Amino acid sequence: MPPTHVIWPALSIAEHIMGMPAVEPRRWTAAEVQALPEAPGKRFECVDGELLVSPSPSRAHQIARSFLLRALDAYVEGRALVLPAPLDNVLDPFTVVQPDITVVPTPAGRAPRRDEESEPPVLFVEVVSPSTAHYDRVVKRHRYQREGVEYWIPDEFVLDVPGYFARVHGEA
Repeated sequence: MPPTHVIWPALSIAEHIMGMPAVEPRRWTAAEVQALPEAPGKRFECVDGELLVSPSPSRAHQIARSFLLRALDAYVEGRALVLPAPLDNVLDPFTVVQPDITVVPTPAGRAPRRDEESEPPVLFVEVVSPSTAHYDRVVKRHRYQREGVEYWIPDEFVLDVPGYFARVHGEA
């Protein structure tokens, strides 16, 4: 007689949302994630030991990111570096993230020569896509709040970037 129900392995929210395969739960380290081989069309991150694999961004996502990069670069006027992904930001031994945009201050008006000389990020921007929305709005938001880094999460379909930028800074 066929079974009346199926028991599925427990998956985290990110694994459901991100379409990750059902695997045994394990706690990943930032170093392990950074050592993974590059895979075309995939970005690897982990937050508090949970592995996140996300697909390549859409055209709308990249357009929104491009507008934000230009607006932020004009706003900081050399006081900070506006860096696009991919760029690993290791927050602790179990968290490495690659926000769409990372803003790092440049004391003395110069870019750091080595990562060790870099100031901590002051802003992370994640352009929200349908495939990453829950993860960006909930998991990463909570982690970035713990880190004390300002976090913007505009939607990829909100292309009024100058208006968004002005609203965030109370100028509109």
